[in-house]
Amino acid sequence: MKLTLTDAELRELRLRYNAAYAAYQGCVIAINEAIISGQKPTPELLENESKALRELTEARAKLLRGLAGRANDDDLATGQGGPVFDAT
Repeated sequence: MKLTLTDAELRELRLRYNAAYAAYQGCVIAINEAIISGQKPTPELLENESKALRELTEARAKLLRGLAGRANDDDLATGQGGPVFDAT
């Protein structure tokens, strides 16, 4: 099983995360504009926001897993693994 991501795969995860973030922000802005103008956000707009948030959450989780895997690989390569916090 492949645990390490290549630079290109990490770049792709970052691009997907940024796209998901932009889509979610667009939905939030549209909802805010509707509310500020005194209108109730449409069910379609709220559904789009919900989907965008779900996609953003999934993209973030994948990116963080990829970055964590890369950090673990770097620690193993440099011999710097071990606890992050000193409990003393």
